[in-house]
Amino acid sequence: MYSTFSIGLGFMLEVCRLTFSYKHRVLFKDLSFKVMPSQIIQVRGTNGSGKTTLLEILAGLRKPQSGQVRFYQNHRHVRSFSLDYLPSDSNGLFLKRSAVDNLSFWTQLKGFKYERKDYLRTLSDWGLKDPWVCNHCPVELFSTGMKRKLAISRLFLCSSDFLLLDEPVNGLDHESCEIFYDYLNKYIERKEKCSKL
Repeated sequence: MYSTFSIGLGFMLEVCRLTFSYKHRVLFKDLSFKVMPSQIIQVRGTNGSGKTTLLEILAGLRKPQSGQVRFYQNHRHVRSFSLDYLPSDSNGLFLKRSAVDNLSFWTQLKGFKYERKDYLRTLSDWGLKDPWVCNHCPVELFSTGMKRKLAISRLFLCSSDFLLLDEPVNGLDHESCEIFYDYLNKYIERKEKCSKL
């Protein structure tokens, strides 16, 4: 599977000589790369090769043995910006709440004001059209794919400056994968338009 992370417009990521080992096993050593604004990077590797560890370091959830991770906006080093991280094995959902309730909570937490019709339209885009599923069914009754769709739709509604997505298409069928990539491209386009206003 793949680990994917994308950069919101105006932000550059610089990784310099990153090293991390686990129980005397070196996952990566002196790893350096740059990701330019609006660029989407896909990290490939076998199970246990360090993809998730790398994303956790970039998200600030784990410290490397050595090396630095820096974010820049307009060539200036920045420490304050909005970042969302979606792990491969967790969706960050309230299982006892409905799909709309989940979207409402997370978007309000991020400072966005949407109407119920906006949540319903987004859920419909992902094939979650049934009114009972959207408004009343607790998320714990959703299938694996439905939970992943809800988690991804939450991220795109929150429109963070920087996204770290660990195997985001886990549990999604072919059609939903196409929707994901379409949403990802629209996310970049929307960020670009906002920067020109």
